[in-house]
Amino acid sequence: MKKIISLVCAFAVSLGAISFFAPSGAAEDYSDALTAAAESTVVIDRSTMTLRRICGTPTVSELLAEFTNDPSKISVTAADGRALGADESVVSGSVVSCAYSGGEEKFTALIYGDLNSDGRVDMKDVITLIRVFSGWDISRVADTGDVDLNGKENMTDLVLIIRYLSGWDVTLGPVKIVYTEEAQIAPDEDSTLSLLFGNNLDKINRNIGKPSGKTTATLRLAKNEIEFTQLYLYSENDAAELSISVSDFISQKGKTLRTEIYSEFYFEMEDAATGETVSYPDALPPVSDGFKVSAGTYAGFVIKAFTDADDDAGLYRATVSVKKDGKTVKTAYIFARVWDFALSDDTACETAFGMSRYNIYNGHRQYASDEDELYIAYYDYMIENRVSPYYLPCSVLDDKADEYMSNPRVTSFMIDGRDTPNGELTDDEMRQAYEKLSAKPEWMSKGYFYYVDEPNNFGSDNFGTLTVAQSADRLKRLFPDYRLVVPYYTNVRNSNGLDMTETLANAGVNLWCPVSSFWTPWDTTATGANIKLDRQAVETYGTAEERFARYVEKGDELWWYVCIQPQYPYANLFATYQGTMSRVLMWQQYKYNVKGLLYWSVNAWSNGAEWRKIDAEFPYGDGRLIYCGKRYGLYGPIGSIRLEYLRDGIEDFQYLTMIEELYGREKADEIVARVTKGILDTHVVSGKMTDVRNEMGDLIEAAMKK
Repeated sequence: MKKIISLVCAFAVSLGAISFFAPSGAAEDYSDALTAAAESTVVIDRSTMTLRRICGTPTVSELLAEFTNDPSKISVTAADGRALGADESVVSGSVVSCAYSGGEEKFTALIYGDLNSDGRVDMKDVITLIRVFSGWDISRVADTGDVDLNGKENMTDLVLIIRYLSGWDVTLGPVKIVYTEEAQIAPDEDSTLSLLFGNNLDKINRNIGKPSGKTTATLRLAKNEIEFTQLYLYSENDAAELSISVSDFISQKGKTLRTEIYSEFYFEMEDAATGETVSYPDALPPVSDGFKVSAGTYAGFVIKAFTDADDDAGLYRATVSVKKDGKTVKTAYIFARVWDFALSDDTACETAFGMSRYNIYNGHRQYASDEDELYIAYYDYMIENRVSPYYLPCSVLDDKADEYMSNPRVTSFMIDGRDTPNGELTDDEMRQAYEKLSAKPEWMSKGYFYYVDEPNNFGSDNFGTLTVAQSADRLKRLFPDYRLVVPYYTNVRNSNGLDMTETLANAGVNLWCPVSSFWTPWDTTATGANIKLDRQAVETYGTAEERFARYVEKGDELWWYVCIQPQYPYANLFATYQGTMSRVLMWQQYKYNVKGLLYWSVNAWSNGAEWRKIDAEFPYGDGRLIYCGKRYGLYGPIGSIRLEYLRDGIEDFQYLTMIEELYGREKADEIVARVTKGILDTHVVSGKMTDVRNEMGDLIEAAMKK
């Protein structure tokens, strides 16, 4: 039996492999022949003279609507030659005839799941498919059993048909997707529960009661991108033993996009703008079955969509299902519109984010030999979200580092510096590193040195600029093409009248990384800044834009950083900020021609397994963008909504870079100005940022089609 099935499947594969090749001979003009509408799923296969990818069992009139031709030129007959009326069903084996200037074409309609051509999908079709697998000589329309559209009929198709007949949410063949904002009614609808979608940039205070929202959500994203939406379940009564799931997104042509769903974990914190205590989501642990929602409260969730570079553009749909005691009590659609272009892996916005190995191992209470695997799990997660940690999983001298350094998503890595996990490189190791990296300009352009953090004086201690100069002198000798970064937040003057920036320049810094508030105009009062140029500095050296433009012109690079500072009203990654105030940071970064973003830590935990008040150690969740997965039994990290905002902002930077390449810098600057006009302009309405970002996607897609 197994051998027969294998042979049958192999034969089916072979048929699928040859069926889509055009026939040999002279090409024929089909300009006025049968033509599918742009939005149609129907494939007109002239090599086999079949109509494939017809959704469901349409009527004759519904099928004719799939074509651009004059309906009077098309007729549909049953397999026995009987003409079918407009309201009659098209079954497998029905013949669709179309008159055109070259004569008449006749196609056999293929209806997925209708193997016996009776216009229904039932147990007779299951039996027919089993008999096909068993080698029976059955007269039928070929490929009607390929309900998953993978080019072959096999046991997977059989299982899908059985599940379909059992009432599962299963699609046979392509899907007819019609966008709708109407609420969907579940089989066992619970009117005491509300299912609502919110803007992904808005954090809703859990203390407000019932949140506002829509009955559906639409994600717009490019290929090779991640997007998310928020969903809320509000209950009028105590609701227990609930479960929630989301299907993969599916297109009309049966293509799928991967989805993931997470719970929102709420922390009590002080609102940065108002000072009142609020309950905002941050950590995104996995969803657990059997959760409850108390009366008058809600539970929040994040649903993510993932696209690959080779995914099809177009409209996709996913289904959210909420079950209570095993019955589906709420359901809703989510739509995804995929633009016809892809984001590259080599992200234009460079990143350098601290991630402590010790905190990872301490959080998981693991110090065994496989600790590298644990760090790699965290490292890979950050890279997937377009964030490059300071440290590679191994020394740059290790051959295992080559793959990471070649990964286009890895935008930077520390060669040597503060808290280097493998110890400071010796002179000989430094020479070896230079020899290895200089052989590959791609690697060399990503590597940097980081010895001094936030110097605040001009003395000889380890945190002063003298140490910077000593480090630079050593690098000039051992690693000539070095990139030396020194994040700094003060601009004090020394006895010679030089400010910190000029002193660092003389010391050998060439990868600039001042705090973002450096761009504050000297005559502007901003309570959240602890660095800005004063009038004398501006008169002597120019504005921040002018002075750093000079450095970049001579070959230096420009990053900036945020940490505990600057605070409100500046953009930052604080948990108390709405999504726009975090995401706008990357828009401002593009505005000021800043190439990279540095951040001191993503996992500043004292004990990763113990989640405490978010500002227990550092204010506003600073230094904590991911959480230890041990609390939920995960061998890896748990993300946060702030990391989602960060990644989306980095992707916004990529969009702006593409706009610049396609339409010019002036157009990109015009778009940025609609969102932010300067370092203190951070109050952006979420809907406005979403609209502008979507316009960028439309502009890029339009240019790509030309």
